[in-house]
Amino acid sequence: FLNGDVDHTGLPALPKQHLDGTSFASLLKDPSADLKTDRALYWDYPHWGNQGGTPGAALREGDWKLIAFDYLKGSELYNLADDPGEQHNLAEKEPERLKAMQAKLEALRTSTGAFRTSPNPDFDPTKFQKW
Repeated sequence: FLNGDVDHTGLPALPKQHLDGTSFASLLKDPSADLKTDRALYWDYPHWGNQGGTPGAALREGDWKLIAFDYLKGSELYNLADDPGEQHNLAEKEPERLKAMQAKLEALRTSTGAFRTSPNPDFDPTKFQKW
């Protein structure tokens, strides 16, 4: 949220903390609004969640979204224009796009110094509970 004030809070942006961003406030006011962005959106989830979330990251580039899991689940690739509910993983059908987006995601994680979980030496994949 960068546009002078942090949208919907009335608070000023903090330059050392709010380094980059695009306001999504227009979507809160009008869910059908078209949020134009010419750059990729990146999410990082570097921890285990108590409701089944696993460490990983995601990259949205145009209509395409990559979800890359750090452990056991591999990657998922979706065309959100055709499949907004993310029901059809296209990773096997789009190997070139998958590889390119994985490389971009890895470059982003590296350039931002994204935290990575360390493998647990006591982890037994045969006892891994899939949610």
